[in-house]
Amino acid sequence: MRVLIIDNEDAFTHTLIHLILGAGIEARDLQVVGNHATDIRGLRALAPEALVVASGPDFPQQAGITLAAIRGFYREIPIFGVNLGHQAAGVAFGARLMPALMPIHGRPGPVFHENDPLFAGI
Repeated sequence: MRVLIIDNEDAFTHTLIHLILGAGIEARDLQVVGNHATDIRGLRALAPEALVVASGPDFPQQAGITLAAIRGFYREIPIFGVNLGHQAAGVAFGARLMPALMPIHGRPGPVFHENDPLFAGI
């Protein structure tokens, strides 16, 4: 499976790379592209089979190709967004972001799910 990571200029991208490689994706099948390095045509030329949108600073609207990539690929391939990438998925389809009343970065909380295999063991 060819996985494309959009790097939104955050050090966590390196962690994502290692996690994806550790999950069995071969290095030759992993492409990392900076959010200002290309346009949607350039991303399509890479022929990804999955898209990971990494975290980063600021807001999705300032993250280069990020919003266009989500809008351009969502009907074709799986997309996984981390932090800014997750926010960008919402914004791409009309969500509004607003500041939290109190930052809650890194604080554990309960996870509720319906026994989907994606959450096995959680």
